[in-house]
Amino acid sequence: MVAIDGSKFKAVNSRDKNYTAARIVKRQQQIEKSVQRYLDAIETAGRTSPIGFDVKTVRLYEKIASLRQKMRELALVKKQLQKQPEGSSR
Repeated sequence: MVAIDGSKFKAVNSRDKNYTAARIVKRQQQIEKSVQRYLDAIETAGRTSPIGFDVKTVRLYEKIASLRQKMRELALVKKQLQKQPEGSSR
């Protein structure tokens, strides 16, 4: 928050919208680990408790799909970032 003459303004530049090459790579690694964790959980759920397997599996596959979508978005942002001159950010 910044106060100017008694007026309060919120900052617009959030962490989710501020990208650097290093942050993109780090986030992609985190997503890959999460996807692997979910795949392991699906495999484990199938072996340990076949009852309720479908509900849990569907939820995990939905999470995996959303993470893969985020990976595609990050790849597009990374391409845009590479096109920009050095020193500028999105």
